[in-house]
Amino acid sequence: MTRHRTWFALLLLIAPAVASAEDDVKFGPLKAAPPAGWKAFPSDDPEVVRAFRLEPALNDKYPTTVTANRLPKRDTAEAFVKHWAGQFVPTEDVAPKDFGKPTTFEVAETKVTYLDIRGVFRPDPKNTASIRSDTRILAAYFDTKDGPYAIRILGPASSVESYRKEFLAWVKAFH
Repeated sequence: MTRHRTWFALLLLIAPAVASAEDDVKFGPLKAAPPAGWKAFPSDDPEVVRAFRLEPALNDKYPTTVTANRLPKRDTAEAFVKHWAGQFVPTEDVAPKDFGKPTTFEVAETKVTYLDIRGVFRPDPKNTASIRSDTRILAAYFDTKDGPYAIRILGPASSVESYRKEFLAWVKAFH
């Protein structure tokens, strides 16, 4: 009996580390488990499939957030890129022709438009308190059979860089 309790206790310790199918983020026919350790938080936005708040890197004072969204069917990849690029002012080290330039690749026979922007984030140019320097966004637009979805990570450039490989691996893990 004691041996059974020990195994049960061990199972309880191990179980949270194993991702279940319910942990998958689903984009219509596609799904993938988010990176281990990313803590989900609730969102009031009905278009948000899942949201995460990530630990800041170094001495960053702003949070880094990840959101996975269902987008309106009218949103195209081009509109998506224009929207995100429009909220940033490029830093001096970025050539204007390269600013907001997306790349594309396929994941499970689905076209993904990927964007990497670093600069001054201005979500609301009329509200100077919302302006943040040295901010970065990595965003992926999935053009699925069930409509468009997007994942984006946004935060201080150093924090986003520390999560970049995990983020891109997650984007490419959808199947």
